[in-house]
Amino acid sequence: MRAIGRLGEIVWTQWDELRYAAAVIGTALGCSVRPWRWGRAVRNLFARQVLVIGIEPLGFVCAVAVLVGISVVVQLSFWLGEAGQSQLLGPLLVAVVARELGPVLINLVVIVRSGSAMTTELGARRVDHRRRVDQPQSALVPG
Repeated sequence: MRAIGRLGEIVWTQWDELRYAAAVIGTALGCSVRPWRWGRAVRNLFARQVLVIGIEPLGFVCAVAVLVGISVVVQLSFWLGEAGQSQLLGPLLVAVVARELGPVLINLVVIVRSGSAMTTELGARRVDHRRRVDQPQSALVPG
């Protein structure tokens, strides 16, 4: 009987955690589709986050794209020349750089750069208790 009781306790604990996760996800989705109901502080945090994630890394992303593009072109032209298939250089560059490698590298750069910025911001929020921001909404819209 004790084993069944423990199993029931584990199931109820898991059920409570699932309900909590569903509530957080539902709140996040509900708040995100109604930006007109955000307070001024949340709108400012959201605008700053869009600037930090989307606009500021453009120079760095372009520099990485140029360097990776040059290295891929040099490698492909060398190895295709060795194989005697230099006529495939154009289609392979389109397939490798434009469709495959480009989006992956851009996402990786943006995620790494933005993740470290968000971690720093969360650490600063934890230290600075004087900030007057609606906590549930500011947690859903990272600043």
